[in-house]
Formats: sequence, structure tokens, C-alpha cells
Amino acid sequence: MNKFLLFSLTTLLILNVSACKVVQKSPGKATQSSNSSSQLSDPDNRKFDYIFEEALRLKNGGDDDAAFQLFSYCYSLDSMNAPVMFELSTYFAGFSDYEKAKSLMIKAVRLDEENKWYKWGLAKICLEQGDTETGIPILETLISQTEDNQGLMETLSDLYVQTKQYDKAIKLLDKLENRLGPNEELTINKFHLYLLNKQEKKAFNEIAKLQQLYPQDIHNKVLEGDLYLSINKLDKAYEIYQQVAIADSTNADLAISMVQYKGMKGEPVEEVLKKAIFNEEVDCPVKLEMLSNYYTATNVKKEVQASLTDSLFQYMVNKYPLEPDVKLAYSDLLVREGKMKESADQIENVVELIPDNQKAWQLLINYYLKEQNTRKLIEITEKAVSYLPDNSLFWFYLCASYSQNNETDKALKACDKGISLAEKDGKSAFLLSEFYGLKGDIYQGEKKEQEAINAYEKALKYNDQNINVLNNYAYYLSNLKKDLTKAEWMSGRCIALQPENPTYLDTYAWIYFVQGNYSLALFYIERAFNKGIENNAEVLEHYGDILFLNDQKEKAVLQWEKALEHGSKSELIKEKISTQTYIE
Repeated sequence: MNKFLLFSLTTLLILNVSACKVVQKSPGKATQSSNSSSQLSDPDNRKFDYIFEEALRLKNGGDDDAAFQLFSYCYSLDSMNAPVMFELSTYFAGFSDYEKAKSLMIKAVRLDEENKWYKWGLAKICLEQGDTETGIPILETLISQTEDNQGLMETLSDLYVQTKQYDKAIKLLDKLENRLGPNEELTINKFHLYLLNKQEKKAFNEIAKLQQLYPQDIHNKVLEGDLYLSINKLDKAYEIYQQVAIADSTNADLAISMVQYKGMKGEPVEEVLKKAIFNEEVDCPVKLEMLSNYYTATNVKKEVQASLTDSLFQYMVNKYPLEPDVKLAYSDLLVREGKMKESADQIENVVELIPDNQKAWQLLINYYLKEQNTRKLIEITEKAVSYLPDNSLFWFYLCASYSQNNETDKALKACDKGISLAEKDGKSAFLLSEFYGLKGDIYQGEKKEQEAINAYEKALKYNDQNINVLNNYAYYLSNLKKDLTKAEWMSGRCIALQPENPTYLDTYAWIYFVQGNYSLALFYIERAFNKGIENNAEVLEHYGDILFLNDQKEKAVLQWEKALEHGSKSELIKEKISTQTYIE
């Protein structure tokens, strides 16, 4: 069976995780003669320098495959050149070949012991391997050699904490504090370090220092209460909050902290939450976070929770009419309450306010996909691409919507536009496979055989695990009665990936039927029926055909009649019923 398009794509998230707080830079231009312990002839030297510069240019231009090849060639010319070792080492680290990366970087450091970037490169590789024993001393040396070393000091401090060297971490933060002056972030970090080091008195002395420096700043007093709260000393925290309330009962920090305090005490938070939300001094994002925490809490009566959250969100929507995040958060709450139309209304307000808000358009598209409202989906996606014309995913949704509405020419134009954008991106193999798979489905519907086959082949070139394409292509070949061995193989892969999927089981059964293997066809079509696909007209007709050629005529006619009842559009179904005969 052809699995046409009521679907929702899973958006891929790419996470870039950095293991350090220092940006990796190039060690700079390097010629062969000044950075190598070997000597080349003048012609080879000029050749080396040219190729190295070209490799750097390619690297900076984002062509890493070509750059790596040229750096490797440079290494073949001169295997004792430190800059080449540095560049290759960074690539091997990117390939997760840390042993090779480490070996090259060690050689680079030995050849140029004053180069800070080589040392940092080696430290980074060691740390990515979890080798803190080697990485920490390198960082310590780098800090002693580098003036602007705040990032390195923060990284080293984190490593000291990781390895439970709390005294060293505190001393390092003391150095930073002497350089930068006392500040809240350093104070909090030192506070927690002293607690980890079982020095509670010194921990709270850090807070006292801040209060002595800024005696009029109530924020620091609230911070003291928060830190008591963080170590579960609730009574002491409350005592400090009460002191703050006497001085300034409307303090924003206090309002926020009291919500946290009540929650940790297990007491009702509704009254303090309302005070915080209505407090003019509390920032909108903080209010949203508190509301989110409240309406996802599990220890609150649901009726009270729903009523209060809804009324507070309505207040927020009116209070901050130009804040899209408020409407999006309210929309999320409405979805949780099953109020899908009201949720969509909030999102539509967002796109009217900020037409290039990608998240809001995506939510709207998802809503109308679920509603199966093709006309509205077309309207929404047309607007989305008008404001975000470079978003290839939105062009995919538009193409699919046009296809659902039998607007083939528009669908193909949208498809070609999306493909051109995805190809420019260079990182969208998954989406390109979806585009070409959709294009194949469209051409199949238009009875353009070669165009459909070409599109399916391209789809599988970009993603040979695209299960919808494997299924649809296999089914198409079975209907064409062409390349049935390939069709069986592709359909078999679908079954291997999703053995319980009734759509794929039906396709597999039909391929066996076309091949003349009627007993296997019956086995798989009955498996499909047992998985809940008995109301599909196309599958019902398949079942009847297969039963008939397994000498079960009465059951076959019964399935054909059911297919007709379920809206079969087959040109042959009525004739099969009237003649009680399978017609090919």
C-alpha cells in the first residue's frame, strides 16, 4: 500500500557541545622553513608553502574534506612541520581519533614549546579523552604564560572541581576576584566550593563580604537567603526573607524567592505566585518560568492549578501584548488542556505580531497537520514561506499540502524550490530524501513512470533508510510488475525496520502476490489485518484478490464488498463482485 502524506516530520536538532570556554583559533601563518626541523629544497619549499596556504584557504572556506587532503599531502612532504601537525591533529580530533590527534599535537608542542595554541590544542584533546591528569598541568602552564587568561582560568577551575581539588579551585577564583573585583557569580561559585570543602563558615563569609561592600543592596540579602535555601536550611532562609520584607515588601527578588521557598516547604504557593506575577518589578521571562513550573507541578490540585494558571496567563497576555513568548507559553498550556483551537489562535497572534517567528509558524503547521485541514494548511504554509522564503522545511510542507489538494503543478514547483534551498544548505540529506520521495509519489500519481523512478532513486541516494520511500517505491514497482526482486528487497527492509507496521506488511504481501507466491501473500496480508488496517479499501481489495487465488472464493467476495463499502475507487471492484472472479 502506498503511504501517502498525512505525516509530521521530526525536526532534527543539532547540538554543538564545547568542552571548554576558549575559542579555538589558528596558530597563524606558518612557512616550512621557520616551523620545521627538516629542510626541503627550494622548489619543494615553495611547493609546500603554496599547498599549505591553499589548505588554510579551503579550511577557512568550509571545504574541510579538500583541506584535510592538502594538509595530509603537506605532511607527506615534511613530517616534522609543527603547523601541519597542529592542523591535522584538529581534524583527527574531529574524527574522534584522539590517539592520532594527541600524538601529532605532542610532536607539535615539542617542536615549538613556546606556542600557546599547540599547548591549548593538546590540553583540549586530553580533556576530551577524560585525561585530566595530563590536561590540567598543561592548562596550569598556559595560564602562567598568558595574560588574557580568564577563560582558561574558568576552565581550569571547573576541572579542579571535577577532580575534587577544591582548595586549588578556590585559590584560582581568588586570583580572578583580585583581578575583576568582587561579583555575584564569583561569590556564588566560591560559596558552593567552600561547602563542598566542608567549610560552611567561610562559605557564608563570602556573602557577608558582598553585603559589606554593598550594604544598601537588598539583592545581596535575598541572595543570602537563597543560598540557605539551596542547602535546605529553610528556617534560616525564611528568617532572612522576613528581614527583607520589612525593608521592602515589594522587592522583586523576594517575590521570586518566596515562591521557591513555599514550594520547597511543600506549602501552597498560589498566593505568593500571584504576588510575584502581579509584581511590576519582576521581569516577564521570570514570570513565565514560574508559571511554567507551577502548571507542570504534580503536587497541586488539578482544578486549582488549571484555574489559576489560566487566569494568570490571561493577565500576562493582556499585560505584555507585544511579548511573543507569553502567547507561545499560553498556547502550550492550552494544548495541555486539550484546547487546540484556542492554542492555535494564540500562535496566529504571534505570527501577526512577528511574521518571521519560525517557531510559531512551525507550531501552526503542526496544528493544521493534525487537524487534516488541507486548505488551511496551504494558507498557513503559503504565508510562512512568504515571510521565511529560505526555510526549506516550510517549502516541504507546502509541497505536501498542494499534493494533498491535487494541485500537482504547484506541488512540483514548491518541491523544486525546497530542493534548491536544501542543496545550498549542504547539510540536509534527510530533508532532500523526503523531498525526492514526495516528488516520486507525485509523479507516480501522474503516471510519469520514469520521472517517479528517478525521484525515488535520488531519495534513496540521500537516505537509503527512508522507510516511506522504500515502501512506496517497492509498491510502485509491484504495480508496474517491474524489477520485482528489487521491490521485494526494499519491502523486506521495511519489514525488518518495522515488523508490526500494517502498511508495510500489506506492501510485502502484494509483492508476493504479484510474484505468484500466493501462500506467502496470504500470510503477510493476514498479519497486516491483525495489526488494525481492516478498514482500508485498498487493503481490503488486496485481501480479496489474495484469498481468491488461494481458493477461498466466498471470503474473497466478502472482502471485495467491504472494500466497496469503505469507498474503494478501483475501476474493477464492482466487476469482481458481480462476476465473483478475480480480474487482473
